[in-house]
Amino acid sequence: MSDGDGIRAGYGWKGASSLKPCLRHLNVWMLGSDMAHRQPEQVEITCSRASCFQSATARDYTEIAEVLKESARSCAEGRMTKARFNNISMTLGFNHVKNGLLSNERLRDAFDAAEVATFGWMHTYLQGGVMSKEAWECVAMLNGEGFDMPSIEAYLKDDWEFPAQSKRDGRQLHTIFNSYRSKSNTEASRLKTNASELLGLYALLRHFKDVNLVDVPDELQPALTSFNSACESLDIILAAKRRRLPMREAAVRLRASAERHMANHLAAYGTEHVTPKFHWQFDIAYQMERDADFEFLPDEFIIERIHLRVKPIAEAHDNTRVYERGVLAGVIASQRRDLQSLEFGDTLRGKLWRMPNAPRVVLSKYLCVNSCMVAAQDIVTNGHSFGVVVACVYEDGLMVVVEELEAVAKVSTYGWRCRNTFNRRVWAAEIITTTVAWKQDGDSLIVLGM
Repeated sequence: MSDGDGIRAGYGWKGASSLKPCLRHLNVWMLGSDMAHRQPEQVEITCSRASCFQSATARDYTEIAEVLKESARSCAEGRMTKARFNNISMTLGFNHVKNGLLSNERLRDAFDAAEVATFGWMHTYLQGGVMSKEAWECVAMLNGEGFDMPSIEAYLKDDWEFPAQSKRDGRQLHTIFNSYRSKSNTEASRLKTNASELLGLYALLRHFKDVNLVDVPDELQPALTSFNSACESLDIILAAKRRRLPMREAAVRLRASAERHMANHLAAYGTEHVTPKFHWQFDIAYQMERDADFEFLPDEFIIERIHLRVKPIAEAHDNTRVYERGVLAGVIASQRRDLQSLEFGDTLRGKLWRMPNAPRVVLSKYLCVNSCMVAAQDIVTNGHSFGVVVACVYEDGLMVVVEELEAVAKVSTYGWRCRNTFNRRVWAAEIITTTVAWKQDGDSLIVLGM
């Protein structure tokens, strides 16, 4: 699993900017390549019909490797010009890497190289990807309707509260629209954020759009529809990641959502903004279906955290004579230290208390469930109701005690006005999900779900 550049390096693929911008769908060509019309059943990356895509097989990769191997030999022996060899390589979309993965027959026999390639959804959507562009176009649309960067910055500063696991990043989201970063965003024509920032921002931006763009001019409707369908795709991915949606069902929904998004985006903007990552949405749906039996959705956030583990250790080493040895020793020591105190799986976290006269009941302010950290004072949902977490409990299973909130009005796509009933309920931890954000509004709360 990697971003496109990692897969490019591993497979000897020419990458996203080549004539073949998708490793998996070999009948998909780069936009404007003037190639798709030359043969039947060939399409460009703007195609919005998943049924048109032809997935590569191990045999396809073997044939590509053998053609490149023979062509390289002919070029080296003078029986083929360098220009012709380059044309063959460019048309196939792969480089000839003598000791590469596809050139190694033993590796090709050991596993299906076509089947195991995995595009990461995080980079596809959040790192200069689909949502980066859609969110920027939504911001540009808001600017055109009188909501400038300072007003969006003020909205994000407006007393929003966030779940404990995203509180630090959530409270800094407003900096995306400060004067310095706004200039950078404008120059790049997209939101220049890291993946965590954009993941926290898109639901808040959707709420701001829903509340403030009430009477939308007809000419803006296609752009709004495009942004909403991109949000829908991310909602599906997050539901699968948090195990609120079975992987197989999520794959079906995501494929349909990706088709709608591509069609809606083309209707709004034409082909101007379409990049290979727009097409890779279909790869994400394919991979979810392929991996459905695992019942969880992996992503690159864990890889990014590993990078953060290595980086400070590497930066502290100045001795280049034993640099690799020193860095590896430091990383291993850091990993060993952390593993000694690491808690795995769904469990209570932090300081624990036992109930007087009920020793089997264990209380805490924190618990981890489905890789999600929940803390006292977080607002969570069980899919039907909202509640403020009072305590995390273990008694023959993980639970949370909540003060139930009553939803009195829907204020946006996923936003609700709620009031605290102060009625306490016990919910099984496995059915809860943290909300995106909330804020006090008079004697009620505005709660953004997912």
